[in-house]
Amino acid sequence: SCEADKRYSECEGYVNLTDFDGQEINYWFNLTDIADNFKKSRKRELDVDITFPVINSFNYTMDGRRVTFTLNITEENLDKVYYAYFDRRGRERERRLCSRLKDGMCIKRKSFSRGEHNITINVIDDAENFITFPVSFVVDY
Repeated sequence: SCEADKRYSECEGYVNLTDFDGQEINYWFNLTDIADNFKKSRKRELDVDITFPVINSFNYTMDGRRVTFTLNITEENLDKVYYAYFDRRGRERERRLCSRLKDGMCIKRKSFSRGEHNITINVIDDAENFITFPVSFVVDY
């Protein structure tokens, strides 16, 4: 489907790439206007990734104010692992845990202030497939 906007048209469509997951594909566009003028775009390459990250195991341990997060993750194209939380002013904040995996593991220690913490762990890949889950804990020290 296309929409015209003064000098330009913007088109979008849906292509099911399920059969190509994990592969590299080439694509291009053939455009024909109402006067039968024809234009072919240049060929582009695309790595197809429609697979969501998998968290095989998750654990955290506490030592005073320090919390060690241990995640075993299956994801070939990891972008990052981070946690999100709301600060005292109600603004959402993010803190990175890992940007790469070592033998499928993301292990990171972070310090937290005293009190109750409700965070969301997020694992996202380069194609923006992601998985999230909530974690709650209390720091007594």
